[in-house]
Amino acid sequence: MSKAIYSLKMFIFREDFILTKKEYNSISSICIFIINLYVKAWFNAPIAAFSPYQDLEFLKNLYEYKNVDEELSKTLLKNS
Repeated sequence: MSKAIYSLKMFIFREDFILTKKEYNSISSICIFIINLYVKAWFNAPIAAFSPYQDLEFLKNLYEYKNVDEELSKTLLKNS
């Protein structure tokens, strides 16, 4: 989660950094993923009894995330 927070901070303060177009697109893509999928999964992770369901739900949401960012979704699903 620390890297996620760091990524969000970089996006918030993007005006203070000199970012290339590729870096800007990458950091915004990561932040959208964090906000849409990762935060919910991270907050629900401590509930061990729901872990199998949460894992399946996360994979389902990741598959549906193709509508937002197909390239990132395919990469994450391939590595799952």
